Amino acid sequence: MLYATLYHNSNGEPVGYTLIGHAGMAPEGQDILCSAVSMMGINTANALRTLTEDQVNVVENESEALLDVRLRNRPSEKAAVLLSAFDLACCSIRDNREYDPYFSLKREEI
Repeated sequence: MLYATLYHNSNGEPVGYTLIGHAGMAPEGQDILCSAVSMMGINTANALRTLTEDQVNVVENESEALLDVRLRNRPSEKAAVLLSAFDLACCSIRDNREYDPYFSLKREEI
């Protein structure tokens, strides 16, 4: 199961996410769900670091299949858009019933 947690602050602003696990929908190297979510997560982290002035903490651990991305402060407008786009993509995957046994999405205030 691939678990995604989307974080927001007390104002409801997006401030990060964690991806952990493997979808297990297909053999390693052929799992399109795992590939898609990994690509979205890595691309969002890279975009936050490259396209915004926000300070971003990124923790990657390949052996644990972990990607944790957190803003250190309130999000700038650009960061909020990037994180909201990631949220939208995750919701699209969650809403596809074909992926129910392989993908879990939750939200958490931090």
